[in-house]
Amino acid sequence: MKEKKLITLICIGTLVLLMSVTAWAQRPAEPQGGLHSRAVLNPSGGTPSDPEQEAAEEMNRILRSLRIVQNFFGIPEEVLQGIVADTYEEMLELLRTKHALVLELHELMNDPNPPPGQVGQLIIEIRELNQEIKAISQSWGDKIEAVLDEKQLEKLEMVRRVAGIIPAFKQVGLIPPPPPRVRPADGE
Repeated sequence: MKEKKLITLICIGTLVLLMSVTAWAQRPAEPQGGLHSRAVLNPSGGTPSDPEQEAAEEMNRILRSLRIVQNFFGIPEEVLQGIVADTYEEMLELLRTKHALVLELHELMNDPNPPPGQVGQLIIEIRELNQEIKAISQSWGDKIEAVLDEKQLEKLEMVRRVAGIIPAFKQVGLIPPPPPRVRPADGE
């Protein structure tokens, strides 16, 4: 009987935490400043398939995630800026390079007879860039975890437990997919 109550409490706590994280993620955007002002939304005035534009959009998604984590744990702005400062430009350059290579790969794949060696080389280069991007993201996560106090670390452990069950909730339709991204029309 005690196990059943414990499981119920864990489930309720998990759902409350999940709802809190979801509410934070769906809050209206805060005024631009700090980390938000670093990635330019349309740096080259290009189209959405422009590698510069794609890199800026991906960096902005990363920055929004960092902002959610910052707000969830109550991390001061200057601490978060210190965490990403040394590798921010490197991350943005890796994203630019990756998106340029992805565009090049798509162009090659539209060719009826793409050169296999060139396709293979691009795939390898993109994979290596993704690994470098992941390493920087992981270093940011490690640095964030290092500044958390005991109470914040407990919240992190709860989030990690919830993350393990979220796929099941999505699978059965209890967590709907996010709404589709809407891109502004040209000239807006």
